[in-house]
Amino acid sequence: MITIRLIFFAILQLEFGETHNIVIKEPIELRQIFDFFQSKSGKKGSSFFLENEELKKGFTILIDGRNILALEGLDTSLSHDCEVSIFPLIAGGFFKLGL
Repeated sequence: MITIRLIFFAILQLEFGETHNIVIKEPIELRQIFDFFQSKSGKKGSSFFLENEELKKGFTILIDGRNILALEGLDTSLSHDCEVSIFPLIAGGFFKLGL
């Protein structure tokens, strides 16, 4: 079993809470975690974070402290216990949460 801990920061905590643990049986790609999260929690998933199969602007995602841009992006395999940290745009610019 693989435990993925989703951690939401700043204004995202209003919509999703601070943390959620997701337990999966086999490795999945990061992009799949959003649908899995939605099916388990009933909260928004892919439609909130993804557009045309890409991460929407205004979000930064780290896996065990490493930016997914330095990994394989949304295609990064989640094959071991890890922490996925999701940050909204925090300073500068304009960000509409869509709540």
